[in-house]
Amino acid sequence: MTTALRFLTAPEVLANMFAHVKSPTGLGSDADLLPGSATRTTLECAALSDAAIYVQMSRLLNLFSLDKCRGDDLDQRAVEIGSDILTFLRRRPAQTSVADIIVGNGTFLQNTTFSADVDYGSATFNVVNGAGFPTSGALTISAGTANEEDLIYTRVGNVFAVVLSGLTSTVLRRSHAAGEPVVSVSIRTTLAALVNIGDTVAHLFTGTGAAWNASGVVIFDRNQGTQEKIAFTRSGDTLTLLTPAVFAHALGAVVIQGTDGTDHAIPTGAQPFVPPTVSSAQVNFTVTQAGTLFDGDFVSGLIPVQSVLVGSATRVGSNQITKWTGVGPFIGATVTNPASATRGVDREGDDDFRQRLKDFLQSLSRGTPLAITTFVKGLQDPDTGASVAFVQIVEPVLPGRSILYITDGTLAFSLAQQPFLGRDVIISDASAGDARGKLGTYGPPYNYSTSAPVAPRLFSSLNTVRGVSTSVGFNFLEDTAQTMTPNAFVGMWLKTVDNQFRQIASNTAVRFIFTTGDSPSAGSYSVYDFTTPLTPGTDFQFNQSTGDLELTTLLATHDGLVAASDGASPSLGAYMYSSGLAAFVQRSVNGDPADFNDFPGYRAAGTQVLVAVPTTQAFAFVILVVPARGFTVTQLTSSVQVAVETYVNALGIGADVLVAELIAVIMALPGVANTQVITPAADVSVPSGTLVRITDSNVTVV
Repeated sequence: MTTALRFLTAPEVLANMFAHVKSPTGLGSDADLLPGSATRTTLECAALSDAAIYVQMSRLLNLFSLDKCRGDDLDQRAVEIGSDILTFLRRRPAQTSVADIIVGNGTFLQNTTFSADVDYGSATFNVVNGAGFPTSGALTISAGTANEEDLIYTRVGNVFAVVLSGLTSTVLRRSHAAGEPVVSVSIRTTLAALVNIGDTVAHLFTGTGAAWNASGVVIFDRNQGTQEKIAFTRSGDTLTLLTPAVFAHALGAVVIQGTDGTDHAIPTGAQPFVPPTVSSAQVNFTVTQAGTLFDGDFVSGLIPVQSVLVGSATRVGSNQITKWTGVGPFIGATVTNPASATRGVDREGDDDFRQRLKDFLQSLSRGTPLAITTFVKGLQDPDTGASVAFVQIVEPVLPGRSILYITDGTLAFSLAQQPFLGRDVIISDASAGDARGKLGTYGPPYNYSTSAPVAPRLFSSLNTVRGVSTSVGFNFLEDTAQTMTPNAFVGMWLKTVDNQFRQIASNTAVRFIFTTGDSPSAGSYSVYDFTTPLTPGTDFQFNQSTGDLELTTLLATHDGLVAASDGASPSLGAYMYSSGLAAFVQRSVNGDPADFNDFPGYRAAGTQVLVAVPTTQAFAFVILVVPARGFTVTQLTSSVQVAVETYVNALGIGADVLVAELIAVIMALPGVANTQVITPAADVSVPSGTLVRITDSNVTVV
């Protein structure tokens, strides 16, 4: 028979000693056990010592219990589970916040926002207040975000016309929403005519000269080997140069009006900060990579900064970093952060760390929803430093792909998608029966749409025009085994064995003739018509989470498969691919056959898990509180706000906000006698794929 171990207290130990002393084998019933006696005092000391041993024994058991150990002991339990090898099992340290700042010259800055939504491809757009902007120049839209766009413009009132966006576009290359910020960055335009060596006249793009001063300094080819600064006087769109040009400057080259004649360095170590308020302390940041505010620019490009201290208190909102320690990098320097400072977190607490260890143990069978969400929660992208703050997996009702929703805790988080420009050769020279391929740029989740413009846009080579060249020459490729209708392929593209595309100017019965002035490589070739892309779901199936493709119709020998722009919307590229945290999470969940050591994968074979970003919405809450006796509404405001935020911010994807549950959490607070939820007046129905998140500013207590 075994007896369970029971830890005795000092009185219990002392009582047992008294019983033994009084037993017939002891000192007998005449023993002096009165308080203060020598025998009793000796027994009391021994009982206290024995009880202390029991206490230590109980602590020894707690030390090896995952549920009860704390601090360094909990870290040691993690080592026993495997944190010395599985680094993601280690306690997460506190981190600094990171942000990007822009440094400006306060004399020239102008800011406004879009007054209405505008689609990509638009040549004009409207802003709320453009009066302070030069009538032409350069501006930046949504600086520091995934939707950033730089362009040269002309302005009439609040209407801006796009002169140049990117290298060649004369329309917007992205869609923009009402409220997106627009910042003036310089007075610049392009040359309407070539400036030769020795010229004393430069012609600006028509209608843009009105924004320039009557005299000043023009900067040609800034930061290039042919850069030069020349004083000018202006009449209309014509600049008269006070000294002859030393270099030639091409038609369409960008020219900038100088500001103060000096490039201002923003050195590493310079310290901007968030000013203190009544309710928050000053937050200092340090420039981690030197930048420059160039002569001619009103604002610099994005310059990375990092908080001096660590912890969640260093996370600040957009446009909060507004001051410099000391005089700053130069007199009159302004500073702001167009996007929030993120990544700052406190050291992981014992309770969160313990729960994560338990979740890991329960999810060792990979491929389960718990395994995937446990692994992804807190996963950090080593390139950007961003980490997953929220994760939830939504499984399909019918067979299909599961959606893995993630955010990094910021409202601006996105898939960070960007277009793949050019042509992505997926299958270069097929063997008969080939049907499977993979997008060449790793960056899932890839953008995919079944409506125009379709992405990825796939093109299979013309199955009647393929073969092996029998001879090549200057500007032509010949295949005497191929019979073709003359000029049937004008404007199409021929791809040779070296994966180079050459546009066909004309063709004879056996010869393709090009306009590029080069001679193609000998070997296999195929012809593409980039006007009609394959139809998704009919001509091919696409795995959005991996980039894998499978054709419905098998390819023949020398056929090929290419992702390319379809001609109708070339600025969109062949497809959209993600970068940053979303791509890193998708790669980690899928696994990477090229790097199984670092990316073994967590999903089960045969399943699809697609990373997505929930739509984040905030709602206004107005709470009427009746305080109990001895309390005031002012005293209860903070605790009510915290309770409402805690409830709402714990809701998952598509979870409704229930007024009854709000009332319950508020009524549970000490000092609340009664409450009424004024806004919302009824339960809030949250759409699928939407996450509700609020802050103090969304909760009003009356």
